[in-house]
Amino acid sequence: MKKIILTAIAIASISFSNAQTKKHDWNVGLHFGTQEYSGDMGSEFFSFSEHAAYGVSLSKYLTPWWDVQGMVTFSNLDFSDSLSSFEAKFLDFNIMAKLKFNNGKWLKENSFFQPYLFIGLGDGISIADHYTQNSGNLSVDVNALGGIGFNFAVSERLGINLMTKYTYMWNDELDNRVDPADKFQDQALMTTIGLTYNFSAKKDTDNDGVVDKEDKCPTVFGLAKFAGCPDTDADGVEDSKDECPKTPGTLNGCPDMDKDGIADKDDACPTTAGIAKFAGCPDTDGDGIEDSKDGCPTVAGTVNGCPDTDKDGVIDAKDKCPTVAGTINGCPDTDKDGIADVDDKCPTIAGIKANGGCPEIKEETKQVMTKAMEGLFFKSGSSVIQRRSYVVLDNVAKIMNENPSYKLKIEGHTDNTGNEAKNLQLSKDRAAAAKAYLVKKGVSASRLTSEGYGITKPRADNTSAKGRALNRRVEFTIEF
Repeated sequence: MKKIILTAIAIASISFSNAQTKKHDWNVGLHFGTQEYSGDMGSEFFSFSEHAAYGVSLSKYLTPWWDVQGMVTFSNLDFSDSLSSFEAKFLDFNIMAKLKFNNGKWLKENSFFQPYLFIGLGDGISIADHYTQNSGNLSVDVNALGGIGFNFAVSERLGINLMTKYTYMWNDELDNRVDPADKFQDQALMTTIGLTYNFSAKKDTDNDGVVDKEDKCPTVFGLAKFAGCPDTDADGVEDSKDECPKTPGTLNGCPDMDKDGIADKDDACPTTAGIAKFAGCPDTDGDGIEDSKDGCPTVAGTVNGCPDTDKDGVIDAKDKCPTVAGTINGCPDTDKDGIADVDDKCPTIAGIKANGGCPEIKEETKQVMTKAMEGLFFKSGSSVIQRRSYVVLDNVAKIMNENPSYKLKIEGHTDNTGNEAKNLQLSKDRAAAAKAYLVKKGVSASRLTSEGYGITKPRADNTSAKGRALNRRVEFTIEF
């Protein structure tokens, strides 16, 4: 039995997806395997002894979650102990509800692996020989049952089934033994492998899932939403109402690529939205000149279709500042440094192109800021500036007071020693302390900004004392 099951799984693992669905709503199956006994005499469950079992099943699809199944099984049972023995032929009629895991939510409905659980009732007939009495007993019993099964796809209709079914018998006559100490009735465990086949009881000539009596096009494969009639180009318009049945479209079934309400077949400019006046070609700026003849098709104008709003001699299409008169590509240059205001980071202060239109920062000024970073010291673990740092800060204040166009960004940083949150706060406090010092030296607070970043922006490796020393710093950056 174990070899058979393993072989079935191997075959199923290379098969195609298949499931009992609304289209194939009936399923018939043949099953064979073993059935074991458990009762007053003992138990042989899961021994897979040579007790042959055979079955036939018929199931009906109800919903993606549920099927109902009827099953008839026949098996041989026997058992012996030191007191007695029995041998029985067992015929069982079952009706069960199946909860499917391939319900479209847990697994795809057409998944190749289709597990399920089932529960139901049965009516069992057994003929038993009890050797101690040398007689045959006929017993009819109502049984409760439940179990688990697995379907594996082989083709669109064929499948392999593995199933284990547990049966609980309401009387205790199968083994002709009543054990006062045993509180359970006789039981059986069937394990089978089977072959199943899906089919539909209703005629569907074109095999489109719509039965012929409901199919308006019974000989042509179609869609349920069109009562079985086709939509060849899959554009949502039934072929019989589609002016372009082989090409998907939204305008009576025809394509309108530019969405201008004029079908491509009638559109002189099918890829560009236009108007009927120009056979579907556009006049984007609405100036009465078709785009293909308009020098400025997106802006209304009177000179070859182009405007010059600011009257500076540069038409708007080539004017970077079409509403403001200017001398550099149509744009003004307030500080007369040869850089248009729109591209000038310092439009009111003459500067150089390499510095974005802002004045060049002298090398000695940069060195002062670097020395300020390297020469600013605080008392350990605090934001109190040491007196020896006053000189470098005074130099920074001098530069700021001599250059009123400068703004200064002050950033505090720490190494990774100690608590990260405290380091962050300490970096903020130290940057703020440097700012406060400069304000006392006459630098307007509106020209200064301060922020702390803690350990997040190291400039060296924190694993060495030298690296940590470099990371403990306050940086000064000139802005405009």
